[in-house]
Amino acid sequence: KVQENGGEIFSHNDEVVNATNQYDFDFMYGYYVNNKKILEDNGFKVRGLISAGGNGSVTKTDEIEKWLILNYDYSNQGVAGNYDKGRVNLNQPLDTVKQLITDAKNNKLWVSFMAHTLSGQEANITEANLREWLQHCKDIGVDVVTYAHVFDNYSSTKLENLLATI
Repeated sequence: KVQENGGEIFSHNDEVVNATNQYDFDFMYGYYVNNKKILEDNGFKVRGLISAGGNGSVTKTDEIEKWLILNYDYSNQGVAGNYDKGRVNLNQPLDTVKQLITDAKNNKLWVSFMAHTLSGQEANITEANLREWLQHCKDIGVDVVTYAHVFDNYSSTKLENLLATI
């Protein structure tokens, strides 16, 4: 339903890439290729990967970059601009998140928010808060968009193509 309603599905994992397993072909193949393939085999279009964080995780290494370049358009795990988009956890007080949204608008920034569940496991991530954050976006004229929208409309390739037509 997320994808049918304009949302986006990312590959994600329950294990972390660490300083050792990043050189293990089988682990990396599973992390970057198999998980994406499983999603695609089940009808999802997957263009991005959101890294699994946790103890011992590493990001922004040459090994990780190789796997990202071969398999994804964007991520929060690499070095290149399209692979280096960090996330802001929504598990913060309601007004703190509203201020982050307002600051992003005022400074013309894109903020990528993340959360794990609406089940109450994270105190501030409730349906009521999510609705209030989205209403705040609407009230101040902030678009809520997917990574794909940003990538497809504002990536350097898109911009270079538009400039070339001028």
